Amino acid sequence: MKAAKKVWLIVAAFLVLGGCILLFGVTSALGGGFAALSGIGYETRTHEVGEGFDSISIDTDIADIVFALSEDGKCRVECYEDERARHTVSVENDTLMIGVDPRPWYYHIGFHPGSPKVTVSLPKSQYASLHIDERTGDIQIPDAFAFREVAISLSTGGVDFSASASGRARIETTTGAIRAEGFSAGSLDLRVTSGPVTVADVDCEGDVTLNVRTGRAQLSDVRCKSLDSSGTTGDITLENVTAREKLSIQRTTGSVHFTGSDAAEIFVETHTGEVTAADVDCEGGFTLNVRTGRAHLSDVRCKSLDSSGTTGDITLENVTALEKFSIQRTTGSVCFTGSDAAEISVETHTGDVTGSLLTDKVFIVQTNTGRIDVPQTLNGGSCEISTHTGDIRITIG
Repeated sequence: MKAAKKVWLIVAAFLVLGGCILLFGVTSALGGGFAALSGIGYETRTHEVGEGFDSISIDTDIADIVFALSEDGKCRVECYEDERARHTVSVENDTLMIGVDPRPWYYHIGFHPGSPKVTVSLPKSQYASLHIDERTGDIQIPDAFAFREVAISLSTGGVDFSASASGRARIETTTGAIRAEGFSAGSLDLRVTSGPVTVADVDCEGDVTLNVRTGRAQLSDVRCKSLDSSGTTGDITLENVTAREKLSIQRTTGSVHFTGSDAAEIFVETHTGEVTAADVDCEGGFTLNVRTGRAHLSDVRCKSLDSSGTTGDITLENVTALEKFSIQRTTGSVCFTGSDAAEISVETHTGDVTGSLLTDKVFIVQTNTGRIDVPQTLNGGSCEISTHTGDIRITIG
């Protein structure tokens, strides 16, 4: 029985090998590889556009889309496409319209080895609006262009966007990356279901909205009125981000990192993840809520700091507040290093409260199980510290 199995396995292996050789021979004979075997032909068609237009609308199925400035001042749309799904180009109502001829469903059966591409060469750099609705493909809009309004929607693929928008710029992908870099906008709205987002060197007169369900977000050198970012799973990093009004960051699972960023008000909340902030200026209140995770703040200057958490330590290093520190932890230690506020309130159920403050305080401390070692000063603002299980050790200077 075992010998028979071996024989059949050897026969099966030879059949598979023979099929691969036959497939390779057929595709080579056809001269087009798998594209020839699939029966799908690809061709390049160029559309010359003689009419003027002020807006652009693209609605395609599967194709990469690339914008470029025309070298001779004429508008051309070059389409490398499946011969069964040709693109259409027309001008309607002062809008350049690019679409795809409808085809019966059975035309899309088979291999699709090619990579359709639409290259739009435009005679000028400024237009009223840009609208792109794409199912699958990458989109590249370089910094040579400017629009009043931009709306890009993509199911699968990446968007590389560098054009300016005096009004609103909205980019949305289901699965894919967004890179927005080196432009100005009235407002910026970026939404990704699954994929990373990178925003760099962007000036936004209004608000920046960033929604990433699953994926990492990285912002650097961004200036805006306010920033509102939410996400389910993924870290977010902010480097040299400045908001004239508010920075608001919410994550379910993911860490939040600030470096060299400023705002009039800061709100950060993550259910599971770390929060770090370094060299941050906040004219108003800094609210930091971490359900499970560590928080580390260094060189932070604010009006007040309010932090709550369930599980995790918090460390304040060279953090100062003009008014108050208010820190609550269920399980976690609180550590101060060279930090201070006019008034301090700390409460933790399980954890130590230790460190050094800059100025004298009137200490009101309590621990059920633990040691207390604080200066016996009678001047300064109040410093109330309470821990059910843990030590309290504070020094001045």
